[in-house]
Amino acid sequence: MSADKTEISEADVIASNHYSVHLDWSSSLLQFKYHILCDSERIYTILQQTEGTLEEENEWKNVYTGYGENTIVEDLKPYQEYLFRIRFHRSNNNYTNWSPPMKVITEKEPYYGENLHKAIRNRRFSEAENVLKSGSVKIDVPDNQGLSALMNTAKRGQIDIMEMLLSFNASVNGKDESGKTALMHACIHGQLPVVKMLLNNGALYNDFDLGGSSPLHYAVDSCKCELIEWMIKDGADVNIQDRNAGWTPLIRCASLSGKKLVALTLIHNGANTDLKDNNGKTCLMVAVINGHQQLVEVLLENNADITILNMSGRTAYEMAVSLEKRKIIDTMEKFMKKHGIKYF
Repeated sequence: MSADKTEISEADVIASNHYSVHLDWSSSLLQFKYHILCDSERIYTILQQTEGTLEEENEWKNVYTGYGENTIVEDLKPYQEYLFRIRFHRSNNNYTNWSPPMKVITEKEPYYGENLHKAIRNRRFSEAENVLKSGSVKIDVPDNQGLSALMNTAKRGQIDIMEMLLSFNASVNGKDESGKTALMHACIHGQLPVVKMLLNNGALYNDFDLGGSSPLHYAVDSCKCELIEWMIKDGADVNIQDRNAGWTPLIRCASLSGKKLVALTLIHNGANTDLKDNNGKTCLMVAVINGHQQLVEVLLENNADITILNMSGRTAYEMAVSLEKRKIIDTMEKFMKKHGIKYF
């Protein structure tokens, strides 16, 4: 094989990303064809690559051999410097000198939503900031559970990370697929410091998820009395009714946990014990249905009206009788006897 001393220029970079480079040598090949004055003669190309600086000849490796005019070199590393060179071979086995080495730096690997959520899960502040500063990931991008980074940190009570997210304009009142806001998630998990931070940044009390529940309804679910009391004193409506069943926070307590201290917190902060839900039931009736003995006692001690009728014309006592709630029946009969209320 003999060398053709023709000097050729390096290939052109058509495109590149974090794992590939698209190289084109058609212009150099055209110049070489013109030089040998034989357009019809078949000419093939060898393309070689090496990483970083050129030190040893044997560090070069072939990445393309053929008759084409371009190729895509793949499986490269992100943000890595590569050198490429080419030479042409004629059909009579004469070949040119190698072109001057051409330097290409692949792009940085792009960030995705999972990069942000993973960095936050692992409390890697600087990494999370880099993802957000890249501009390639929206701060409210949901994870595979449909939650934004702010919602997840609100659940976990991560005030420090929340401050960083809010500095990047995370949506305070954005909603997940079920319509819950970061404030609702914080209330579910009883995160009082988080609730305070979110409210200072524009979170809303008078908001509802797709099931119709408000933040205070979810605070009741947490059974955190300090949180419930703080929210009411801060402006949350203690008698707010959900948009599904018409439950007040007190009726929700009677429907779910039946916690005595939660009910007392609500009542001492202005809860109306006699409001009805959409089916005409009071919290006393709901407590009877669910067998919450202590809650029934608390409601009676705090003047719940035992004579109110439901949509079927029955009182809470009559409901207890029909359901055979014997301890509750005994409690209610003692109460009615004490207050001169006839029950038969």
